[in-house]
Amino acid sequence: MPSLTIKDLIRYTRIYIIHLITALRSSRLELKENIVIIAPHPDDEVLACSGLIEQCLSSKKNVSVIILTQGERTHSECCSEKETIINRSKLTINALAILHLPIQNLYRLKFPDGGVSAQCEETKELYRLLNVIKPDTIFIPHPLDRWSDHIEAGNLIKEFYQEETGILIYEYCVWFWYWFHNTPKLKWKNSFILKMGEDERRLKCRAIDAYVAPLATCGKPWSGLLPTVLIHACKWYKELFFRIK
Repeated sequence: MPSLTIKDLIRYTRIYIIHLITALRSSRLELKENIVIIAPHPDDEVLACSGLIEQCLSSKKNVSVIILTQGERTHSECCSEKETIINRSKLTINALAILHLPIQNLYRLKFPDGGVSAQCEETKELYRLLNVIKPDTIFIPHPLDRWSDHIEAGNLIKEFYQEETGILIYEYCVWFWYWFHNTPKLKWKNSFILKMGEDERRLKCRAIDAYVAPLATCGKPWSGLLPTVLIHACKWYKELFFRIK
């Protein structure tokens, strides 16, 4: 294992501080019956929402996952785009099977990886799907994930539901755990946690590993080289969400 950098030590410390804050200031997540998770890339849904998926399905709620891109840029310098798309698709199927998500509840769109925006033709298909599914609760990436696709994915949903009443919108955390930000000034009064039992957490870890462990022919993981500190944070026994609507 490579030695930790000073920045990584700071990241681990900040993660621990966030854990303490959530114990003091976060409410327990309560859900309605028809949930949609929006994932900019194949793996975001598992990194942030595995426990959510497990608990909703076990309580007979309807859960749908919409993955916007095919993650085709992960190996743009070493593997063919076609090969990357095929293999990342297999990772998604394997990971979500571990969580027992019905395959018919998985929707994969073709927004360009790195180019999610309202100007994409796929936006029409996304909105069509939402009109068909009619979710009462929807999960989007937190803007502090910082990647453009994560931010734009959230913007697409907030734009679509700006006039809607009765729809709950929560932001989930992936790269939020990695980037530096002003943690104390987050809207903790709007934060919610979902706590997993040991069996649920074990399944989440298996699902994450199904994404991050398989290697491409170039020797790098098909899902890309995710920082160890990020994976560690996502394997916590709680999941953190911020309600915005």
